[in-house]
Amino acid sequence: MRPVLISSDSGSGRPADEALLASAVRLLARGARSSVFAVTRDISKSTLAHPDLRFVSEPEIDAALEESALLVVVGDLTHEANVERAALHVARAKLAAVPTALVAARLPVAAESERTRALMPFLAQCESLSAADATTARRLACQCGGRVDTTAPLELLLELDEVADPPPPPMIGVSGECLARTSKASGLVQALRRLSSSEHARVVVLDTGSGCDCEFETHSFGDWNSWLQALTSLDLWLDEANSIASSVAATHGVRPIAVVDPEQSSALHARIGLAKLVVPRDADAETVARQLQIAHATPPSDLRSRCATLRTVAWRALGPLAESTSSRPLDLKQLDSAGRAFLAGALGARVRTALESGSYLTAEQDLARWRDQLEEEPRWLLAQAHFTILQGREGEARALLERAVARDPVDVECQATLAMVLWRLGEVQAAEAVWHRVAQLEPHSARAPYQIGCLELLRGRMQRAIRAWDEARSREQESAEEVESGDLAPRLGDGAA
Repeated sequence: MRPVLISSDSGSGRPADEALLASAVRLLARGARSSVFAVTRDISKSTLAHPDLRFVSEPEIDAALEESALLVVVGDLTHEANVERAALHVARAKLAAVPTALVAARLPVAAESERTRALMPFLAQCESLSAADATTARRLACQCGGRVDTTAPLELLLELDEVADPPPPPMIGVSGECLARTSKASGLVQALRRLSSSEHARVVVLDTGSGCDCEFETHSFGDWNSWLQALTSLDLWLDEANSIASSVAATHGVRPIAVVDPEQSSALHARIGLAKLVVPRDADAETVARQLQIAHATPPSDLRSRCATLRTVAWRALGPLAESTSSRPLDLKQLDSAGRAFLAGALGARVRTALESGSYLTAEQDLARWRDQLEEEPRWLLAQAHFTILQGREGEARALLERAVARDPVDVECQATLAMVLWRLGEVQAAEAVWHRVAQLEPHSARAPYQIGCLELLRGRMQRAIRAWDEARSREQESAEEVESGDLAPRLGDGAA
């Protein structure tokens, strides 16, 4: 049997994401008759968290799909970046004719961005669909026009060794991500401050890379197992509504308290009968203290039994997986212009991977298969240009790239490739003009100034070349500092890995 490939946010540095992957592996180990492996953004971090699981990196996803029988997408898709990554993997699977399953999905509760709306059709066209809450199920059903099964969150499947009731004094845990979004003068922080100064309670912050700066005892974790052990040894747990950590905590008898923004709901708390354990983010200290007292009145054994019922519901995610036996073609009628551009970007990345590995026939077949539907998309034109460049037909490549740039003047990769083709054709002045446009489009990149310096050197203008290279070094240094500080967040882009 061919293996199953899992798409998750493994390697993100957040233990909660690793817990979700571990849950998916447990689900598939029970229902799939083949081995499983996963795609990750950071193999070293993922291997540390899951030493018994095989991983492939993001750039290797096309090769991994070629040997896979099914792509299973799991994740807490509550942010645009999560939706974009999942949609990218589904698009790459569709291009490879590999069936896809979206398992126990959670979509954003807040209003969707324009980008998310453009990418939703990719998720809705999976051969198998299940959702971890009724709201997500309804939204997916409206998008795909069919039935979507509702399961419980997959993280409820994590059956760790039972931990003993925490010894006195009780430990109250709070998410670092939750505190990072909470004012230091809020009622929540005031209530925790009182508890931390008392001999009868201990407040600890489980920081998962949020960079929380607070006055309480803080613990950071490099692997998800240590995080889980710390989480399940708590007495009470405060976190964002419906977080993965809250599901894991409740499963093991740790009373979860949801910290919510106005108009936000906590579906998990409602499903396990603890709807009262919700603290508005703007609540005063007395309200928070009352909620903590209510939480203490709930026996851990009672909470475990309630979650046991939900765990049974979570196994229902196995049912729809049986429907994912063959891949259905993408319905391009459901894609708007942004969705078509995203698909063209995914195709371009697949073609580029094939060309780099020497699979020229595969690249040619992929381009031909989608020519009628995508030949006016800039990223299809870029992919076709790469193919013609390898055949030594720079003149044709130039025409393709000029069409691409005319359709999308701010596409940096199309502009940069056009500049390289112009240089190969001997049109140095035109190439330099295009590189100057690239320099304006990507102000953090050293690529354009470096190339401009090379062109100046070819013309014998040494001083201009040195100035351009100095600018390249300056940009390189600024970019490194911004990435280190977190100001320049990494992006998935427009369909390319």
